[in-house]
Amino acid sequence: MTESKLDFYATYHGLTVKDVSRIGGEREMDVYARLQLLTLTLPSVTLKEVGRGMYRDLVHRPGDELSAYDRELIARRREQMERLGLSSPALGQLALMPDCSFAIQFALTLLKPYLSQDDEPFYIVDNPVAKDRVFRVPVVRSSSWKGTLRSAARLALNLQDDDPQMVSLFGSEKGEREEGLKAGRLVFYTTFFDRIGLEIINPHDRKRKVGVNPILIESVPAGAQGTFSLLYTPFDLVTAPQAKRVADACADLEAIRKSLRALMLELGFSAKRTSGYGVIHDKDLNGTLYIKKGPKVFRSSFTTFTELETTAQKACNLWQGGQHNE
Repeated sequence: MTESKLDFYATYHGLTVKDVSRIGGEREMDVYARLQLLTLTLPSVTLKEVGRGMYRDLVHRPGDELSAYDRELIARRREQMERLGLSSPALGQLALMPDCSFAIQFALTLLKPYLSQDDEPFYIVDNPVAKDRVFRVPVVRSSSWKGTLRSAARLALNLQDDDPQMVSLFGSEKGEREEGLKAGRLVFYTTFFDRIGLEIINPHDRKRKVGVNPILIESVPAGAQGTFSLLYTPFDLVTAPQAKRVADACADLEAIRKSLRALMLELGFSAKRTSGYGVIHDKDLNGTLYIKKGPKVFRSSFTTFTELETTAQKACNLWQGGQHNE
């Protein structure tokens, strides 16, 4: 392969099987860059299978063993994000928010794989999982959280999108007329995962009863971990009576709690969630509920969604004039 050309892809034109093996083992090259180069094998029927085999070796390992993508890219990038303060928002800083604001943050561990669709136009497989554009770490984007939690709220609360509480929480639906549009009280944050993997679907021939062309679907595997973060701020009630702010905050916290439980444990937040994808373990959440009352910010911990129910009830009691107990 010529090394004189400056263009990234042109440098590796005219690939051979030997070249593909060399790309896969090029430790000095970023893992994601190696995956991009493997797309050059797609025009060739022979090389395509070799390239996808190398791709599987880079992103998928059996059991709990970490892949090259996990070790060489995700782990390093997450360390960088941690140093930059980008891995999860500092939701404890509610002091500047309106009274009766609150935030929920917890660690999630996937019970079933998470599937999504990235917008990468040139990739070695047709179904890449969504990744952050800068760090290339698998993510659930904030917009995805908003959409899936809205759907979960419809079912968990038996409400329609035009219900006043739904509009207050999530804002007006897209497609409505521009005049009178309303922003929601909820703010969502991107979740960054620590693993990447593969799901292999093998459609069977109806007559021969055997698999024909396995389909590779990039995923975040079961056992992967990330952090869910949500902020609630009743910006539209700043001038409202205190009793109104408290009543809305209590009702909205309960609605969010029910919707989160349904989303995380039953409905799932993944593509193909009707097949069980994208649910989490209801344990070791290491969660925190932050609430703003007057000038002070209080925090309470929870480890399961059952404990979150109790924690939310205590928060409501505090808003209504009770005492705070950790």
